[in-house]
Amino acid sequence: MAQSVKTNYIYNVLNTITQMVFPLVSFPYVTRIIGADGLGIIGFCNSFINYIILFTCLGIPIYGVREIARVRENKQNLSTTTFELLFLLITLSLFGYLVVAILCFTVPQLQSYLNVFLLLSSQVALTTMGLEWFYTGVEDFKYITIRAIIIRTIFIVLLFILVKSQDDLLLYAGLTVASTVGNNVFNIYRLRKYISIKDIDKIIFKPCRHIKGSLRLFALNLIKSIYCNLDALMLGLLASTVAVGYYSSTEKITKMVMGVTTSLSSVMIPRLSNIIRNGDFEEFGRLSKKSLSFTFVISIPLSVGLIVIAPVLIEVFCGHGFVDAVSTLQILSPIIVIIAISNVLGMQILYPQGKENIIILSCAIGALTHVVLNWIFIPIYSQDGAAFSTVVSELAVTFSMYVFGKKFFPCKVFNLGIIKSITASIILFFICSFVISLDFNIYIELIIVPLIGFLSYVLFMLICKDEIINEITLSVINKIRK
Repeated sequence: MAQSVKTNYIYNVLNTITQMVFPLVSFPYVTRIIGADGLGIIGFCNSFINYIILFTCLGIPIYGVREIARVRENKQNLSTTTFELLFLLITLSLFGYLVVAILCFTVPQLQSYLNVFLLLSSQVALTTMGLEWFYTGVEDFKYITIRAIIIRTIFIVLLFILVKSQDDLLLYAGLTVASTVGNNVFNIYRLRKYISIKDIDKIIFKPCRHIKGSLRLFALNLIKSIYCNLDALMLGLLASTVAVGYYSSTEKITKMVMGVTTSLSSVMIPRLSNIIRNGDFEEFGRLSKKSLSFTFVISIPLSVGLIVIAPVLIEVFCGHGFVDAVSTLQILSPIIVIIAISNVLGMQILYPQGKENIIILSCAIGALTHVVLNWIFIPIYSQDGAAFSTVVSELAVTFSMYVFGKKFFPCKVFNLGIIKSITASIILFFICSFVISLDFNIYIELIIVPLIGFLSYVLFMLICKDEIINEITLSVINKIRK
């Protein structure tokens, strides 16, 4: 029995937060012990591995979520679909290792780091057969979160105990891989709870039937991959490596904040896919409407709050030398709202209905817009130009999805709740700006500004009797009383 959407979202947010926090704990230690050279070697090797994984996965990690969600109520169909996808992934990973072998003999730069490269290449098999898509599809988010926290904790402990010098580079690479192995060992062992080889329907066992659907998702992932790496590449070519550093730091901060809103998509995709499969279009519309309302209520204040607190965040996480990144972070902050909306429209509403082509077309339009605007604005405004281009191109993606997919939306995209959220966020902006103007200690500001902003926003939304905030507040009160 699947948990409620609310419970799944809480688990997924917790998982996302720990995913962000653990690197903040480990990275300062790793940079000091392994050094820039060691991290550069791992980064160089992983740049090859990541693209091999992209091709060997063929979009199945996203495609598999929907397909598993559709058949999860029938054990025979669930077993058959799971083993079809696994068979496909294993076959593709064999081709992946053929590429690994070719690279070992044809790329001279890898010869010096061959042991590291080969160790990291084990991620190809471990990722393609990781089964994360299966547990997302059956909505076992409690297991995913608990398992991830356990593995991350073990990794951190072993890192501090075992990695003591630059000579431990191979050991560090091994621990990185082991964290993936740990997840997969748990995943494979737990799989017996849901499926069995005996339940496979040999008559309908046809792995190739999934190729067409997964290729669409692969095309989407490929566009996104090029898209995501484009800013750093073009900044390096058209501006400077310093500009890349400024932009990369702001990108990491926005991704951390975006994790709160994008976590909802991971929860909603399997639930909405299952509802569509069962033909309950009324429930599909109700949940879609609720998801959109929740997204606006959460993402708008996060975006506005990030604009206000940008100087504080840059000072604390990046230091005095990154003061030029403050304006970049402020320009980039609207993507929290824009990407949150496109996630709902694309991955939560269009994708469960099988409308991947609209998502791919929208992302292609965004990618093209991104390239053109980068060529225009980066030479003039450097990292600020890249940030502006990113915001406009993400807006192009969201607008394209709205225009091309409007007839498939089961509810209105915009409602009165947005006006309330914007008004409350404007109030938040002025209150938080005033608090910062009082010039407290930077670390005190880091704590009290978000807290005061949160309380002022929630209070105004409660006064306006916002449905989503009221529901969340009542839920919290009921939990406390219990």
